[in-house]
Amino acid sequence: MNKIMKLEYTAKIAGINRIGKDIVIINLKTSNPIKYKAGQYIHISLPYNNNILVNPYSIASTPNDKDIEIHIRNTSYGLSNYFYNEASIGDVIKISKAQGEFIYHKTNNKIIALGGGTGIAPLKAIIKQAKIANHQNDIDIYFASRNIEDLYLHDYWKNFEKENLNINYIPITIEQSSYPEIKTGNIFDILIDRQKSFVNCDIYLSGPPAMIEDGFKILDNTDIELNNIYTESHYRKYAGKNAK
Repeated sequence: MNKIMKLEYTAKIAGINRIGKDIVIINLKTSNPIKYKAGQYIHISLPYNNNILVNPYSIASTPNDKDIEIHIRNTSYGLSNYFYNEASIGDVIKISKAQGEFIYHKTNNKIIALGGGTGIAPLKAIIKQAKIANHQNDIDIYFASRNIEDLYLHDYWKNFEKENLNINYIPITIEQSSYPEIKTGNIFDILIDRQKSFVNCDIYLSGPPAMIEDGFKILDNTDIELNNIYTESHYRKYAGKNAK
């Protein structure tokens, strides 16, 4: 196991919230405090079916929270299957130190957060951190999925919007929905339709690789500064040389 995968902490499962047909939110309590920044990720290891499985998961909590929160979509095998179908409170797992460069950057710019599927997890942490840092400008949250069942944080973001005057929540599904507040279509088409200029904006981009790639292609034709687009470092291949 290389250094980047070194598992330094023991954690117990302190909470399990299975949502819908394939999403589970896990809360972890570590034996020793783990330092991390909102938006980073950890590797989780567990013996499973005579193998040692190791997967990375984004952290959806902030350092102010008492537990580490992760969001997992069940793919019916490996760790995701364990967490969704078999995990119990008190189970012990190994985790690595926090890694990643996709974190909150304190500026006075408007924040535009674009999340697809469980890619919303690190954005949840980043947006909470922005509020903790007393971010005054608007924060637009675009949360996209295939259908309403997959908008697993829909109620959370609706309540968050009600509680914070500078929060604007835009839920999006590919499939047509009967809910009037949910927009139908492509997340970037809806973004471009709503946001005519990206001057003095910070964009946080998180989701499947194809979504990130499409996002950079579309945003490249706007007035956004590439320096103001934030995503995880392994997605930089889709961006210009100055993108963070």
